[in-house]
Amino acid sequence: MPRDKASRGAALKKLAQKTHGRPPPKPFKCDIPGCKRSFQSDGDLRRHKTQTDKHPVQVTSTGPVSDAEAQLLQARLDQVPAQVPGAMEQLHDADMDDTIGTAADILAQFGMDIDERPAPAATQQQDGPAGASSQQRHAENAERAPVIDQYNGAGQVLRTDDPPHKVLDDCADRSQLEYWPFATQRDYDFAHWITSESISNAAMDRLLKRDTLKEALNLSFSNSRELHQTVQEIPSPAPFQRTELNVPGLDRTLNVLHRDTAECLRLLWARLNLLGKVAFAPERHWTDEERTHRKYSAYHTGDHMWRVQTEIPVGGTVVSVIFFVDKTQLCQLVGVSDNQAYPIYMTLANIATEARLNVSSGAYILVGYLPTTSFDDCDLPGRIVRSLRLQIFHAAVRTIFAPLRAASHVGMELTSADGSVRKGHPVLAIGGLDHPEQCQHALARFGRTCPKCDAKKDDFSTNSTGSPRDPAETLRHLRHAMTLDTVTAVNDYLQELGLNYVDEPYWEGWAHVDIHEAIAPDILHQMYQGMLKHLVLWVGKLVGEKELDARLKRVSPFFGLRHFEHGISKLQRVSGTEHKAIAAQLLACVASANVDKRVVRATRALLDFIQIAQFKCHSDETLSDLQRALDDFFENAPVFVELKVCESLDLPKMHSMQHFIPGIKLFGDANAYNTELGERLHIDFAKDAYDATNKKKDSYLMQMCLWLECRERMNDLGHWLAHRRNTTFDPRKRAPDKTQHEPIEYTKKPGNGICTFPELATTHYGAGLREALNEFLDAYCYAEWKKKYPRVPPPTFPHARSYHTVAVWNNMKFYTPDVQTVAAKDTRDVAYALPQRARRTSRDPDDTGLAARFSPVFIKKGEAAGDGGTAGLRIAHLRVIFELPDKVLARLEELHIEDPGKLAFVQWFTRLGRRDIDSTMFKVSRETQYIPGQGSNTQRRVSVIEASDIRRSCHLVPRLGRDTTSIPRDLTSDNILEEWEGEFWVNHWVDKPMYRSLL
Repeated sequence: MPRDKASRGAALKKLAQKTHGRPPPKPFKCDIPGCKRSFQSDGDLRRHKTQTDKHPVQVTSTGPVSDAEAQLLQARLDQVPAQVPGAMEQLHDADMDDTIGTAADILAQFGMDIDERPAPAATQQQDGPAGASSQQRHAENAERAPVIDQYNGAGQVLRTDDPPHKVLDDCADRSQLEYWPFATQRDYDFAHWITSESISNAAMDRLLKRDTLKEALNLSFSNSRELHQTVQEIPSPAPFQRTELNVPGLDRTLNVLHRDTAECLRLLWARLNLLGKVAFAPERHWTDEERTHRKYSAYHTGDHMWRVQTEIPVGGTVVSVIFFVDKTQLCQLVGVSDNQAYPIYMTLANIATEARLNVSSGAYILVGYLPTTSFDDCDLPGRIVRSLRLQIFHAAVRTIFAPLRAASHVGMELTSADGSVRKGHPVLAIGGLDHPEQCQHALARFGRTCPKCDAKKDDFSTNSTGSPRDPAETLRHLRHAMTLDTVTAVNDYLQELGLNYVDEPYWEGWAHVDIHEAIAPDILHQMYQGMLKHLVLWVGKLVGEKELDARLKRVSPFFGLRHFEHGISKLQRVSGTEHKAIAAQLLACVASANVDKRVVRATRALLDFIQIAQFKCHSDETLSDLQRALDDFFENAPVFVELKVCESLDLPKMHSMQHFIPGIKLFGDANAYNTELGERLHIDFAKDAYDATNKKKDSYLMQMCLWLECRERMNDLGHWLAHRRNTTFDPRKRAPDKTQHEPIEYTKKPGNGICTFPELATTHYGAGLREALNEFLDAYCYAEWKKKYPRVPPPTFPHARSYHTVAVWNNMKFYTPDVQTVAAKDTRDVAYALPQRARRTSRDPDDTGLAARFSPVFIKKGEAAGDGGTAGLRIAHLRVIFELPDKVLARLEELHIEDPGKLAFVQWFTRLGRRDIDSTMFKVSRETQYIPGQGSNTQRRVSVIEASDIRRSCHLVPRLGRDTTSIPRDLTSDNILEEWEGEFWVNHWVDKPMYRSLL
């Protein structure tokens, strides 16, 4: 091997070019300079691009190796100690096909890696004007491989038995039916469709009575009865049963429809589609080798499972139960409006979070319906009725969870889908409950005391918590209350303690269970439907309901953001989704209002708290940010009392904010036990089931149970059939979109067709496009030419004056990966460059058509879409998305200059400066420049850029002056970006990726 660098580089290039016999290349290649990695899917490629610390240098090209590749490999080999003899000779003597492997072996001898990239330049390390924010640093930590400490000896396998689905295998083998118990695939497909679409038995019978359809379908069953008899052959280990319930003081017997919860647990544990998604041992994740910074994500990374593991026998497995309990209205129609259901759902915290966030994954199971007893026909005092309802609730839940409570002391053997048997100890770990239900479970007095600590109502407005409640102490107080002589004495005694009386709480006698600790933070009801609801009411009084409505009406459109066309003051029964939309635009409407600065700070702090609490992966840094937001809110919130928009801040849900950080440290990701999941479960387990019944009051609940059991059998059969074929089964009615998206996508054909420059100047605000395009082509072609031929004078480059039309697109779509969770879906965003156009269906001659929509966008050169940080980030108004004509591209090809791809004509806003100290939002305005030869006249500064430099769309909201009391009423949501002449707020609250990028 030659010793001089030039000869050695040429030899390395020649050796590396021969790569036949290697595996075929992966189809998606990284285009980041210096990185040659390839991936099997576009999603993997996009995630790789967001990991700037994982861009290796690989010389695995299947074609001719470039000079850059040879130089990179040469630079790595140049670091081999020169005094070590034989290193280069070893590489020279290697077979050409083994060149890369031999080079890797040589480098490995000296602690180096062929995939190791050089240290990043200083400019790459800068993440913003003042350095990276803690959220950005946390995102970087989330992408690094964590240091993991696993609890030694937890989750040991006792033995390996036949897997639970072996029963189905045996039945299929005996019957020799591929789709047992169905004769054909047609029978199975029809049965699965019937059982998943809420179709009644009567409707199915009417369908199968039609001779033409009956002959065409050629099914082995002729009516619903025969179909259900076939479905009943599928074994179900946990059928529904009816149990009578006698409650002291109640003059009637109640019925509880429920299942054996121990068998339900075994069913969840053995689900085929959850194989490999269950955690058997607690872990502690760290971001550094010194173990100074913790990470909290899935439940088994929190402190709760680790602590319980120390309390059970060695080798045992902590089986942590999550339950959701919530009453729901099944129908609003007259005559059946009192039909209600009180379902109780169960899942396991051991199951991976991404599986539990998918309600259709089979990770949830309905374990029973609680009684919904009405006392309208009883002449009883309200206090007695509330006490009876509490007694009924605890008695019913105690009946349902009795098998698990008994197993918590001695354990129970659980068999996984692969046949592994472990000794599980079921623990009631987490309750996804609204505040009234939290008080119901913990026996706390609603509105007077906290169900988790001993804080009283007067303490709710203080930035502190009380001492944690002890379930043993709660039981001692209840036992003492039983010894008192009168009901009044019992009530007076427990009222001082903030407790309610129940004979036997359902959690009494359950090993390793602390019901007060099990009450988890709730983002939906405590934050969005709780504190945000109060905040909107307070702010509306200060700004004025009409003025706040006017500002919200005039918020510029943004993809995925709800536009409140009529404001929010008249909304009735505001949903959680609506409150999320209000939160996304509230601060931008309030920040420039003529209100006390503390109002803006309190609003910003609460929105910060809500956003950070929803992070799917937390570190000590993000929890510090969460605490800082909490402190800021409690520091500024008293302004609402001072301004007399509320009487007191002694709100239970305000105090509940104090328990978020301890809850995340205990249980991990707060999204995994949010009550929003419980609301979603109502659709699958209550409302869909109710639609399949006859709606009769005395029988609809039992019919719902039978329908759910039938659907569950069919879903289990579907997973088993998929397992036998080594495929997957998705029970959802609408199949999820599994398309692999590019980071930026366009429509196949230009939506606006071919347009001339004068047309674009009129319809797209494209004045100056031709001149800006000439400047871009000169700069782009000159730079590309000098890269390839630095010593050759540049030729004449193509100019826009040589052609008159370009192909124009209406929009561009962005797919940004979640930097915290690999399994999460990419965030979709759309930027529009859409002129005014006529409505296709309108017959009104006075109709002006659909308004033009031109999106503000973020622009940042040289980084992958989705990268955070504000260094080099600019905002511009997207006007035209276009592509160069074929004859220009042909000229570029003649010059060996690469096609720049899609281009964008933009009008610039001013650079991002300092954040507003109160709202933390950036301010921008239109950037102008003087027109040569026209004195003080100015025009918008414009440019043509490569469309790939656009990161995503941006949301701008007008910034009114402090002395401006109202927004001009002649402005609308459609024209405000064009007509407003002042400054704009850069609203980073519109979605989570933008919040994490700009905070």
